[in-house]
Amino acid sequence: MMPLFIIFWGYFRLYLRNQLSLLLIDLNKRQVMSFWILQNRIKGSVLWEHYGFQRLYFPTRHINKKITVKSWFEAVNDEIDVQVKVSCPSGYMSGAWCRNEAARIRTLYREQYQELMQDCEIPASHRTVLSSLKDDTFPTHSGSMQHQAKALSFLCTLKVAALFGDSGIGKTKPAIDLANSRYLYGKISKVLVLCSCITMDDFKQQIKKWQPHPGLQWKMIGIESIGKSNDRFYEGLTFTDRDTMIIIDKSHLIKSPDALRSIRIQQLCNKCTYKLLLSATPVTENPGNLYMQYAMLDYRITGYSNWEKFARQFILFGGTDMKEIIGYKNLNYLASLIAPYTYQIKKEDCLTLPSKTFCSRICGLTDRQNFYYQEKKEELLDTINRDELAPETIMSYLTQLQQIACGFRHVRGCGYQYLGSLKFPLLEDLRLDGQVIFFCKYLFEADMLMQQLGKEHCACFTGLNKKYRNQEKQLFMNGGKRYFVATTGSGACGLDGLTVSNKMVFLSKPFRNLITPCISSMDRPGQTRQMFIYDLRTNAGIDRLIDKNIGRKQGLEQQVRTLLSDKTKLRQYAKAL
Repeated sequence: MMPLFIIFWGYFRLYLRNQLSLLLIDLNKRQVMSFWILQNRIKGSVLWEHYGFQRLYFPTRHINKKITVKSWFEAVNDEIDVQVKVSCPSGYMSGAWCRNEAARIRTLYREQYQELMQDCEIPASHRTVLSSLKDDTFPTHSGSMQHQAKALSFLCTLKVAALFGDSGIGKTKPAIDLANSRYLYGKISKVLVLCSCITMDDFKQQIKKWQPHPGLQWKMIGIESIGKSNDRFYEGLTFTDRDTMIIIDKSHLIKSPDALRSIRIQQLCNKCTYKLLLSATPVTENPGNLYMQYAMLDYRITGYSNWEKFARQFILFGGTDMKEIIGYKNLNYLASLIAPYTYQIKKEDCLTLPSKTFCSRICGLTDRQNFYYQEKKEELLDTINRDELAPETIMSYLTQLQQIACGFRHVRGCGYQYLGSLKFPLLEDLRLDGQVIFFCKYLFEADMLMQQLGKEHCACFTGLNKKYRNQEKQLFMNGGKRYFVATTGSGACGLDGLTVSNKMVFLSKPFRNLITPCISSMDRPGQTRQMFIYDLRTNAGIDRLIDKNIGRKQGLEQQVRTLLSDKTKLRQYAKAL
């Protein structure tokens, strides 16, 4: 008979083994969760796993063609830490230099990522509005929808504020009512509106429609013009004083603190007490986009008077020069700082609009398209093999591939050459009746489309007819033209008045996600019919790639920059086009 202590020891060892396994599983779960948080914060990061061991690689630029840098996170003693490896061909740089360079870069990354690695981000702050930024204007309005009236009531309590909401929910109406209310209270006598040149006429129509007090002076200047024209800037500078309210529509167009446009608009804002931001997409690239917008209102909102201090607190930089924005941190804290001055409206919460039906139609390439497409693709692979891996070079090839898929190519010294397109037969098969809206990425493509539809039936809205494109739009709205043809760049500003149509066709799409604001030009109050959105694309790899990037809201250029750190993956990426 086996001694009792041997039996006991066997059961005890089994218990210890089970507990250790549970502990290891728990540690692995915590490690996975930490990596998951890091991966969601850092663009282009990739999780690698081998036999339970994990690393999270994140993008790092090469120092040059011969020196490569790899950076990753891994668990060391149950704590997340960053590791860096620098390598180069034998005889180019010494091993000691590579180790010292890796240590230098690692120190920089540790400073950048310490809050995330140590899970010590700044928590949300329960801040109240600064007393000097409070206001007590009584809201005056008529004909407002419920969500517009609520927004106006909020804005009247603040001297500076941001009104963010989806395109088509009517943000302009509360802004006009706010200016009128302040005028009636004797707080302002003038309003300076800074908006996109594309939507300036729409804003003017809204002012005319809601008829603010006739004694209130209004002046409008295009945001794009502020940085390009000294005359327009000085015109705004002369008009603006302490009795002026500034409304900045499409405030997301003002992002870079160093841009002349930003510097000049900041000078205008510094002369005024009352300021209002309007935007459907305040963050287009990263949370750093918010800095300049709220600095224009008042730097005390975030508490950071310059970009460098703001960036150290909220932005993650990468690359060997530590200048490329690849992520963010302390986002909850940032949101809590700007929340007391921000009113947000979601379309689904305030409007009941007809349903939308999305339809895709796919075609092949013509023989000429396929010939030049494969030729350009081979050129791209040769470029990769020659280590000519600048992001701008790769993006140029992707643009040329898309142009070929759209039916044309640019020949140096000869202009554009038409290659044919099987999208037009698809268009004929749809048999669209009534008025139809078309969006294309390229001007040449828009011109091809109008020739196909008959130019006499098309209202053209592009960058080539800036002086009279609003008259063209008015013709379409009044039924004088059956087709409205615009570029996605123009439509991304959220055009008004296109609810006369319930059918929209995309012949091509941009690398960035500008589709939603284009659709919103039709999907807004005044639309009474079910909407149909058609996507015409080819089976070329570039079109599939663009759709994937739009679906996951990641910029194509950012993905290319990530792939540049791995030549093998970049080659596979190019072959899949």
